[in-house]
Amino acid sequence: MEEGLQKITEAIQQPTGWEKAMAIAGIASAVVAVVAILMTRYSIKIQNKQNLFDKRIKVYTLLRKTLDNYARSKKMMFCGDSENDFLEGLIEQSTPLLYLMTGHKVVIANKHLFEKIANSNVEKIATEYIDDLDEAIIQLEPLFRNGKDIKYVKLFLASYRDYLLTLLDYKLSVESDEDLRAVGDFYSFGKIYKKIEEAEKKLSNDKSIMNSLEDLIRLDKSFLEKFKKKGNQ
Repeated sequence: MEEGLQKITEAIQQPTGWEKAMAIAGIASAVVAVVAILMTRYSIKIQNKQNLFDKRIKVYTLLRKTLDNYARSKKMMFCGDSENDFLEGLIEQSTPLLYLMTGHKVVIANKHLFEKIANSNVEKIATEYIDDLDEAIIQLEPLFRNGKDIKYVKLFLASYRDYLLTLLDYKLSVESDEDLRAVGDFYSFGKIYKKIEEAEKKLSNDKSIMNSLEDLIRLDKSFLEKFKKKGNQ
């Protein structure tokens, strides 16, 4: 009697083929769900890395462009020690200087050409460039916080932005016959220019500062290239 009851109990406890199939299906579903979660997280990680790379490239490209623009325009930005000569020169040269500082080559061949340039959209170009600099300055530290001496990069971009702003205000004031002294004088231009000069010299003399920015970009690029290769395999 006891032996019969034991056999019945064992038969009840033993899973049927259907139950086994359901158990396997449940395990498979769980595995698929885990893999899907891992893939989603990995995709998010890749997307974040791509976004970071794109933003770093954008800021770095603007920095390089601004350094080049400064090299082309610095002789016009602050030259001589005479206040009157400098300010009078700005009245005539503010428009071509704005073009040079924003990366546009300008050659003044004659008075007619100058008038044509003066009536163009240089204010819009300068304003957009200033907006780009503002965005880069805000993003600089979060994007390159592991870089070396970011403060000099920030000082250069911020001072260059300040000079553009002052020059643009000065140009508009000249055209509207406002009090020029209220906008920018010889000393304010000179003070801003010295900051630009100081920061640019530091970036030029200490190559490791720019190299540290480039290293971060290279690491991002290498990571993304490896991911793309895995995806193509």
